[in-house]
Amino acid sequence: DLQLVKVDKNGKKPLAGAVFELTGTDLRGNTVTSQTVTTREDGVASFTNLPFGTYSIEEKTAPSGYSLLAKPIDITINETNTPGEYVKGQVISIGNIENEHIKLTVYKVDDKNQSVGLPGTTFVIQAGNLYVKATGSDGAYFYTDLVATEEDETKFVTAEGGIFTLEYLPLGSYTLVEIDAPDGYVISQEPQGFTVINST
Repeated sequence: DLQLVKVDKNGKKPLAGAVFELTGTDLRGNTVTSQTVTTREDGVASFTNLPFGTYSIEEKTAPSGYSLLAKPIDITINETNTPGEYVKGQVISIGNIENEHIKLTVYKVDDKNQSVGLPGTTFVIQAGNLYVKATGSDGAYFYTDLVATEEDETKFVTAEGGIFTLEYLPLGSYTLVEIDAPDGYVISQEPQGFTVINST
């Protein structure tokens, strides 16, 4: 078996739900049947019954809130990383595969002087007919879910410097809507659409 472990960038949190596809050829140049596997709760993905050969492993789907790996993982299985002959059940470990999580940063500034950030501005984030829910406060938030009602949505408030951040937001299209402005300012009537895409 060929085994990898999917973890957060800090290397400590295993990530379930990452989908990897393995393709390659054996030492004679024959195509080996591709395998697609999904990481378990412990972050482990295993490719089984692989002959000696050269392989490429591409991440097809990243866990929610994370970006895809920038490049495929290339590996050769031969006598240098095995006992020298095929042994049923032997495991070759690729090691930990790290992913960057997604972090959205919103800046609210004065329209006349963009060097002046505006703390205390309140936003909501919509995803189609749904609303983003998160935990956190003081300008630092962490995505938890999409909800169907406005009563359950999170109100994101800018902190010092007019900034709030939202981490682990899944890939997709969203709309940022200002619902309350600081004293002396009016609420923006122009919702801002944005799309979170993979950064590769």
